Amino acid sequence: RELRERMVAWVVEVGRHATPLFRRSETSRRAAQMRDAADSVAANYRAAQVARSHKEFTAKLSITLEEADEAGAWLELSHREGVLRGDGVLKILDEGRQLTRILAKSRETAQANEGTTRQRPVGR
Repeated sequence: RELRERMVAWVVEVGRHATPLFRRSETSRRAAQMRDAADSVAANYRAAQVARSHKEFTAKLSITLEEADEAGAWLELSHREGVLRGDGVLKILDEGRQLTRILAKSRETAQANEGTTRQRPVGR
């Protein structure tokens, strides 16, 4: 639950930082890409949590990782170009990198566990 809350908080912050970019025609497309990718992080992670199978869980986790990486890329490009500035951007860039590393490790673990099944205790 803590990871999901971190992701949602990050997605909200990415959205807040993307909003001013919609005001300029030259940055509005990037803002849309950034927001769409970030929104997909929250939605796909949530979907992974209710996956019907381990394969579905791993697939949704993979999508979550890809979208987090994409949102981070748009953030980084915007920061490097000077379109987004300030300590707030540096904080969400760092949080995005941390979340991406966590998701990558989670996917690695899920893929390693692919094909293994957990036995439920009798009576549960």
